[in-house]
Amino acid sequence: MAKVLAESLLWTLEYDEARHLLLARRTKAPWPLDEQGGSFVSLNLTVRAEGIDPHKTSLLVDLRNSPMRNDEEFEHAIAARRRELDSALRAFARSAYLVRTPAGKLQIQRYLREDGVSRPVFDDEAAAIRYLVQRDTVHRTAR
Repeated sequence: MAKVLAESLLWTLEYDEARHLLLARRTKAPWPLDEQGGSFVSLNLTVRAEGIDPHKTSLLVDLRNSPMRNDEEFEHAIAARRRELDSALRAFARSAYLVRTPAGKLQIQRYLREDGVSRPVFDDEAAAIRYLVQRDTVHRTAR
């Protein structure tokens, strides 16, 4: 069972120690366009403070509660945050995104393609977790 490590306006961070699985769950709060990436810095600081080794831990970024948005102002504001998030995710043994809708999946896949990043996007939590907790082969998130 996962325990809550941290909560903020935008994210709830949970850790399932038995499965070495970190879950970053997006809240329903709208993304402030002036957000300066502090939420991703907080993620890394919390992981370090808890003594979690990201190289032995998988991370699921659960965006299902995130309000859908793709207007030009948002797209511009989120571009730099995407690079910061990718940098944070590369530290983990495996990482993946979880979305609610086909449109959300297409949007995240477009972001990944634009950023030259290879990372799976799921719309099924059980399938995402199965992928993340596989231990038969070590798979580092590639850029």
